[in-house]
Amino acid sequence: MLNNGVIAQMGTPIDIYDRPRCEFVANFIGRTNLLRGKLASQVRAGDTAAVHTSIGAIRCMFSSSMTAGHQISFVIRPENIELQPLDGIASDVVPNSVSGLIQGKVFLGEVAEYTISVDSDQSLIARTHPSIGLNRGDRVRASFPENKVIAICD
Repeated sequence: MLNNGVIAQMGTPIDIYDRPRCEFVANFIGRTNLLRGKLASQVRAGDTAAVHTSIGAIRCMFSSSMTAGHQISFVIRPENIELQPLDGIASDVVPNSVSGLIQGKVFLGEVAEYTISVDSDQSLIARTHPSIGLNRGDRVRASFPENKVIAICD
C-alpha cells in the first residue's frame, strides 16, 4: 500500500487489514477504532502488553519490541468488539472490556453498527449481527480479545 508514493505497508489484503502498521493503513481499509495510550511495560515483538488509556488498561498485540512509557496508538476493528447488555449481568471488571452507552444504531442489512460512548471524549464503533437486539440508550459491555487489538508500532 502506498501513501503519497511511499510504501506504507506491504502484505496480503488480509494482513494489511488485520495487522496495520500505521494509522494511514488502519484508516484506509474499512472502519476502525483508533485509540491512544501509554505502554505500561516493556514488550517483545509478538507478545501482548497493557496500554493505559482514558478508558482503562487495554492489552494489545505488538509486532515490534518497545520499552515502557511510549505513547502508543492501537486499532480495534468494529467486528472484533463483542457487545453484551449490562442489565442482568454483573458489572465486574473484565479484561479488555469497557462499559458504555449506545448513542447510535444503524441497520446495514447483515450487520448492525453501533456507536458506543465509553467516556466523555471517546466512543467506539461496533458491528454485530442485527439479532443481538440492542438499541440506542442501552448500557453495554464492549469486549475485545487482546489478539485483535493491534498496536501501531511504526
